[in-house]
Amino acid sequence: MKTIKNKMFGIYGMVFVALMMTVIGAFVAVDTQRQHLVLTELLSKQKLLVERVTFSTINASETGLANKERFQEKLEENQAALHEYTGAVDFMLNAFTIKEYPLDGKVVELKFRDEFLIIFDNALDESKTQWLEAKADVEWLLNPEHLSDEVVYEAKLDEFRALNLQLIANSDHLTKICREEATRKRIIANVIQGTSIAGAFIIFAYMVFMMNRDFKQPLEEIQGVFTRMGTGRFDLRLKREREDEFQTLFTSFNHFADSLEAIRTIEHQVLREDSVFDVLSFVKREFKAFASFDKLAIVYQDTNEDVVSLSIEKDVLVEEKLVDMQVYEDIKQLDNQTIVLPIKIHEAYLGYAKIETQGTFTQKDKTFIETLGPTLSFVMYKNLLFRDLLAIVTDGLADLAESRDPETRLHLTRMSTYSLLIAKEMRRSEKYKNVIDDEFLSNIKLTAPMHDIGKISVPDNVLLKPGRLTDEEFDIMKTHAYNGSVVLKKIHDRFDRYNLKYFDMAAEIALCHQEKFNGSGYPNGISGTEIPLSARISALADVFDALTSKRPYKDAFSLEKSYGIIKDSKGTHFDPDVVDAFFETIDTIESTYDKYKEV
Repeated sequence: MKTIKNKMFGIYGMVFVALMMTVIGAFVAVDTQRQHLVLTELLSKQKLLVERVTFSTINASETGLANKERFQEKLEENQAALHEYTGAVDFMLNAFTIKEYPLDGKVVELKFRDEFLIIFDNALDESKTQWLEAKADVEWLLNPEHLSDEVVYEAKLDEFRALNLQLIANSDHLTKICREEATRKRIIANVIQGTSIAGAFIIFAYMVFMMNRDFKQPLEEIQGVFTRMGTGRFDLRLKREREDEFQTLFTSFNHFADSLEAIRTIEHQVLREDSVFDVLSFVKREFKAFASFDKLAIVYQDTNEDVVSLSIEKDVLVEEKLVDMQVYEDIKQLDNQTIVLPIKIHEAYLGYAKIETQGTFTQKDKTFIETLGPTLSFVMYKNLLFRDLLAIVTDGLADLAESRDPETRLHLTRMSTYSLLIAKEMRRSEKYKNVIDDEFLSNIKLTAPMHDIGKISVPDNVLLKPGRLTDEEFDIMKTHAYNGSVVLKKIHDRFDRYNLKYFDMAAEIALCHQEKFNGSGYPNGISGTEIPLSARISALADVFDALTSKRPYKDAFSLEKSYGIIKDSKGTHFDPDVVDAFFETIDTIESTYDKYKEV
């Protein structure tokens, strides 16, 4: 029974080794080349600095030979420049000596093999000796007293020129040996990577062989059975002679098929029904043909954490709220007249079915009731829990955005409640009474918290920056509106096949909640009624909560100051109708603020 498992563990081990070899090879190549590239870059900088010293010294010296007064006038300036250049060269040579160089706020430690270091240090020592001579020549040539003997001065200048050529040649030599060492390391890394690829290929070949032998054949058998089941042949079963994990799978499948065939007709009928009332009525009526009972109730906990009992009594759907939810791990007969059956989907406990009879349950009744678990679970999933899925998805997406945003969960609660209150007030007006219906109110309450879902795509250095954003950073921040709408639009497109328009509003709020009534917003710069009504309402709710809440970059504004800003923004940032509705329901707004404000 452990054959396939052991083989898979062996393959995992070989794959791990191959990956480690690849990673090590890549690390050796990247790390070594990085060090040599840094060293080569520094040598190039050193060469450039030496050339600057040479150019400045020769230029000053030639000026002195031609015009001593001009030399004297520029002496202090030339000395300052050469002091800066020679200091930089000294710093570089010291970094080469200790094998450490500060770069981009970090210290790059240069590590190389001993053979290379001997060659490098010898060449470096020669450069340092030549550089000391060159510095002495620079100091001598910048001394105006030495211009008194022009013959000696010109000879010293020629000597400096020759020494500079040696310095540059030695720098080129250092660069050359660094590149040669980098090439050698790259060859070694390529060999390691090539070996890793070859090993991975061998492992892949073995995996193909084993999967063909131990997986393909049973999977083809499964495919054949399922294909024929698709044509209505539910009497087929799977057989497996080899003792492995598939034999266990086939046995479980056969047991499942036996149970499925017994109740598939009943499930067909359940699929046809849409309402909770119709489904429970049908289940109660049809199941009585297999087990004697008089009452069926389904008990579950909704998304508001209320425990609800649904049953059919005298052809009426009765809904009751219970005090608490009992948990039953297995089917249990509470007494001679009552059996409870736990309802689970993917091992998740959803509730239980309570089946009662006025007589006494037989063992046959109990056995059949036990087979009803999957059917009743599907009934709950299709007809009870599905109506809660949208709220669950909404909370999940809102929590996802909240996890990367400095705003709190209370912000989402306040903002969505403000949006609902404003929409309700606008509905009272003649202008919007036929525009804002019950569905609109329900949707805006649930979708408004997803307005900033696109912030999951904004980098932390922009999203969490405590200070004012730069223009470039603000452009990045602006992308959250479009990116959020893309995510929600994809979800909407999937739900649309079921004629559910819920996420359509979520997508339009995410896209347009940063638009302004006068067209100065983003991302599309639309204005007026071009902006969806849901987004115009959510925009004001979002801004009001932002004004009255503390943020990393500001303290919370008072209500009075926030009201003033909103009034000043009427007709520019905000829809005047939305602003009017906001102030019409200001008492309820303030009650919500007091109830959910940050402690």
